[in-house]
Amino acid sequence: MATLPMPVGTGPGTGQPASGGGGVGPSTFQNIYYQRATATDRPCYVCLRPTAVVLWRAEDFFYVCERHLSDPSFATLIPPPGSGPSDEDIKKVIADHHAREERKKLAQKDGQPKVKDEKEKGKEGKDSKGEEKKSSRQSSPPLSIPNSNPPTHKKYTLHRHIFDMRRAEVKKRALGQQAKEMTKGE
Repeated sequence: MATLPMPVGTGPGTGQPASGGGGVGPSTFQNIYYQRATATDRPCYVCLRPTAVVLWRAEDFFYVCERHLSDPSFATLIPPPGSGPSDEDIKKVIADHHAREERKKLAQKDGQPKVKDEKEKGKEGKDSKGEEKKSSRQSSPPLSIPNSNPPTHKKYTLHRHIFDMRRAEVKKRALGQQAKEMTKGE
């Protein structure tokens, strides 16, 4: 029985596994997939129903139903960056809050009546019939802001068990490809 030579840089003493793996290791195989749409339907990876939705990344892709994408035990949507309030907005709100608190404290120390919040001022803006007083500004047409960012695909992270299955399949494919290349050389 002939033994196969180990790939260079693998095996005992190098800290690398002797199995190789075709460069698909835990450090290069990240759990981030992008949702893409295709023109043709293929069977879903889980339930085998026809679907045109693909979870894709450079090393791997598979078809999956949208129903599975909404299942938290299968995949979780990664929120796009900037979807929440920015740091500047948070700092501005905090500064406004502190300024209002300071005005209230100063007014209470001076014996003046309490400074009214914007919410309370809004309530006084209505007259006795409940109709709002006309404001000085006229209603302007909504401004259209051009979308400077191109549309991006939704990002998903797979549940750890599903991800382990995908990683094992990719590794199996890479090992099969590597074995084919080695047999061609003989």
